Amino acid sequence: MNTVNLKFSLLARVVFALFLIVLCVALGRLVIAQFVIDVFNDPRTTLTKAELQSAAAYYPNSSILQSLLAESEMTEAADHEGTSARAVSAATRAVNLSPWRYELRLLLAAAQELSGDRAAAEASLREAIRLAPNNAEVHWRLANLLVRESRLGAALDHFRSAVTANPAWLPSALNLVWEISGGRFETVDAVAGARPEVRLRLALFLLKRERLEEATQVFSGIDRQARLQSAETANFLSALTSAGKAEQSRRLWAELATQKTGADLPLIWNSGFEENLTSVQSGFDWRITSSKYAAVVIDPDVGRTGLRSLRMDFAGIDTTTLDGEFKQSVLVRPGARYRLECFVKTGNLVIPATSTSAASSAASSEGLRLVVVDSASSSPVAMTAPINAGTSDWRPLSVDFVAPADVKTDAKMLEIRIRRRPRFSYDEPASGVIWFDDFSLTEAPNVASSAKSRGQK
Repeated sequence: MNTVNLKFSLLARVVFALFLIVLCVALGRLVIAQFVIDVFNDPRTTLTKAELQSAAAYYPNSSILQSLLAESEMTEAADHEGTSARAVSAATRAVNLSPWRYELRLLLAAAQELSGDRAAAEASLREAIRLAPNNAEVHWRLANLLVRESRLGAALDHFRSAVTANPAWLPSALNLVWEISGGRFETVDAVAGARPEVRLRLALFLLKRERLEEATQVFSGIDRQARLQSAETANFLSALTSAGKAEQSRRLWAELATQKTGADLPLIWNSGFEENLTSVQSGFDWRITSSKYAAVVIDPDVGRTGLRSLRMDFAGIDTTTLDGEFKQSVLVRPGARYRLECFVKTGNLVIPATSTSAASSAASSEGLRLVVVDSASSSPVAMTAPINAGTSDWRPLSVDFVAPADVKTDAKMLEIRIRRRPRFSYDEPASGVIWFDDFSLTEAPNVASSAKSRGQK
């Protein structure tokens, strides 16, 4: 009995040892195979097609090697007859080995189209979409294939899916569809889909192609909160202004800011700083920026007629220079006369070498002033007398001017801004505080019309 047990034990050990040897050999082959495949798949490795063919033949069950072989064949398919068929064959083997990998379906579709079989390529791409329904590249590839088959209508849904998943492809999709459709709004609108950021870019695309009505239609139809939060809104309004449609740009901005349409807009927006500043940097609201020379904020506790005003606190730094720490763009009629007025209040304000004469404004550039600037040329149109130093209650500050003529448009854009330019390379620090409130910009009546009316009376 003991002898039988001993023989059985020895046999079991031999069998186990053989099993371990076979397992080690198999694992070794797998390790070697994986190493070889990784080397061939490394983009840093330079391989010839012959080497790929040998490796694919030695490891026929590697979908990676089969796909690399297909890619290698495709690079020559345009020059050598028959290689496209071998590319299809290798890509098909890769798909069969890894049927769940959508990217292999893309490779097969490319090989099939290269061989002239677009129907098979379309079928492969649709199978790839089944495997990866939200993948942008898959939809993009199918959309382009359908376009090459002159089936633009069928391609639109896939273009839309592609740009929804990857908005970076929107410009290419819009340009392609616009050209093929002959500039039809309905087709590019279908591509853009419903995402607000994509539709904002569609509005800008239409504006650049001088399709103003459709551009504003798309812009106005986008969710208000999405427009308020997107940087594309400012880009659209700026492009609209640059296209000579400043009035429409300001109207769209005001509707966005107030949710009201059709109301007459004041020449200066938020003149008393009682409204919160809008997040859209269009220039039609106050733009406030502090600098190292002065901190600029909305003061909630001081106001001339309301509760708030604009406050500027000087930092006490020498050679104080200001240019646009607060500013707003306004629209005026070219050639018309206007008066700009506001009220200022000062507290221990020290401005070195300030001139108090409006007549000396050209020479006394060191004074703190409000200036009106032509937005197109950046040249000054008018400036107030310098603001007096010291401490004072609210007092008016005003300037009369004629808006520059402009034969190209009925509305001229100007900019109201604060400015202080030192006359010399060094002057004493500016200090103290100044408040601004109750801005107004009014157009003077036509002198000829007024005289005629008086004569009729």
